[in-house]
Amino acid sequence: MVNPDNIVDVTRLIQLAVAPVFLLTAVGTIIGVLSNRLGRAVDRSRTLEDRLRQLQPRDRRRHARNSIF
Repeated sequence: MVNPDNIVDVTRLIQLAVAPVFLLTAVGTIIGVLSNRLGRAVDRSRTLEDRLRQLQPRDRRRHARNSIF
């Protein structure tokens, strides 16, 4: 016959063994999301820099001033 105390011990052992897996998965997911967002911000800044380079020098000052404010 199975002792109920052993079942509780085994259940607790499984919980303790699996908890770090969920923690590592969550941390990895957060790092992936933040890396993706940073990449999108860099892509956007490069696009804006390319567009700014294509403007004439007098238009650059006006466009840069308008985009800042």
